Amino acid sequence: LRQAEPHASCGSMHFSQHAPPTGRLLGPSKSAMHLSDLKSLHISQLLDIAYALEIDNAQRMRKQELMFAILKKKAKSGESVSHPERYLAFSILLLAMGTTITIVQYKVPSILGPLMKSYGMSSSTGSWLMSVFTAVGIFLSISAGSLAKKMGPKRVLLLGCGVIVFGSAIGAAAGSSLALIASRLIEGIAFVLVTVAAPLAIEKYVSPDNQGTANGIWALWICLGSVIGSTATPAVFEALGMRGTWLLYAALVAIAAVALAVFMRKMRPAARRRASGRICRSWRRALRSSSLPTWCSTSRFSPF
Repeated sequence: LRQAEPHASCGSMHFSQHAPPTGRLLGPSKSAMHLSDLKSLHISQLLDIAYALEIDNAQRMRKQELMFAILKKKAKSGESVSHPERYLAFSILLLAMGTTITIVQYKVPSILGPLMKSYGMSSSTGSWLMSVFTAVGIFLSISAGSLAKKMGPKRVLLLGCGVIVFGSAIGAAAGSSLALIASRLIEGIAFVLVTVAAPLAIEKYVSPDNQGTANGIWALWICLGSVIGSTATPAVFEALGMRGTWLLYAALVAIAAVALAVFMRKMRPAARRRASGRICRSWRRALRSSSLPTWCSTSRFSPF
């Protein structure tokens, strides 16, 4: 301990000489980060912040180096980490986007009779207007998951919105039953993309403490969309006709997608808990401080 104290004091002297000022780094219009705030954090918490800011080789840095790197990154790019209090707005916008897409899915059942009559469909042909929409998921779910991991959930969400707008435009201009069924197939592809990408977006952009609430809000999308689509479509169909209904619902999806894209433009991945690293450090401390019989008896119950 006596040998360590001079080293620690030297480190603190070196720290005070090179540390940036503790005043506001980002200006009055943005939230500030003080050096004292970082000093009070555990190194594991500093690592979480460093990973969220995409600081290279953070796991190899000491605590002082981590604090300097975080402050430097903040000073250059500003408050780039998404604020935890914004997860509710993000969840609601995500829900609004998903609800509009579900409305597109459930616009057909309540007006299936008039559609079949207008396009001269039989019962077996008309059933494909709903079946093909959902059957796409059987074949594309795994591929959609791989695509979301590769492109990122944000891009896949917006891609799904674009695809469903395109499919609805084709359906509005459809002159035959085959073209109408093909448009429903395209809309079904978008439904699969959004179904897969939305939970991944919550996992990426919402902190672990708030993911339960965010997922609960998102889970309402099919319930709300099915109720609104089934009850509102007959009145909309009577007022605007088939083409007007298809274009109106496509416009709703586009508006929701634009709002979500604008909101997510400044969002950054949320900090993750590095549970595995903490567990490894706990095991190493146990090996150093405990005897072998005690460690063995503890490891028997560790999975529980």
